Amino acid sequence: MLESLEVAMFYSLVIATTLCMLLYMIWLGSKNEFVGRLATYLTIIALIANTFAIILRMITSGHPPLSNGYEFLLTFVGGILAVYLFAEFRYKLRSLGAFVMPIPFLLLMFIIMSMGPEERIAQAIPPALKSQWLTFHVLTAMFAYGAFAVSFGLGIMYLLKLSKTDDGKKSKNPKGITSRFPSLEKLDELAYKVVGFAFPLLTLCIITGAIWANYAWGTYWSWDPK
Repeated sequence: MLESLEVAMFYSLVIATTLCMLLYMIWLGSKNEFVGRLATYLTIIALIANTFAIILRMITSGHPPLSNGYEFLLTFVGGILAVYLFAEFRYKLRSLGAFVMPIPFLLLMFIIMSMGPEERIAQAIPPALKSQWLTFHVLTAMFAYGAFAVSFGLGIMYLLKLSKTDDGKKSKNPKGITSRFPSLEKLDELAYKVVGFAFPLLTLCIITGAIWANYAWGTYWSWDPK
């Protein structure tokens, strides 16, 4: 029962993410306010579906969602959606959605196309890995990676706007899509703030991961790449 509900939440997440990505792109080209609001509402629905999928996975598995690639990508998508929605509401930056939403969309497509049902099954964590540090590690990773994805979208917007301006000041095409972006200074400031939020979280993610590794294997680092 719970497994079927989790699958339903996952595909609801896929549908909502796909639609909101397309609607953000349409809104960017048309500036239709109804389309923009619908894109935002669908992003909220996607985050709700993602949250329920993660909670259901935690209930069925009995541990934080990080035992396999499917669970990691699911939390990654949740982090992106959460940080993006905060940025949209806090800074009134709906145009950012057209550049951020393709990231969770591609992650979800990767899950569907590259991971079979057997790879998405909840797995038990070995006793040696069971620790409260895992919870802190997952939470910090989720929001750190999500914030970096949002900063990536801001960086793309910055580069596009820069390419359409003379000396970074006057727009070459005042009626183009990039004219709807914030100023270069504002984009730079926002990207700085988002990275400033993500970097300490990533640091905590690495530290808690090292403590967790020492608890499990007796060493803080085993020369693995991450």
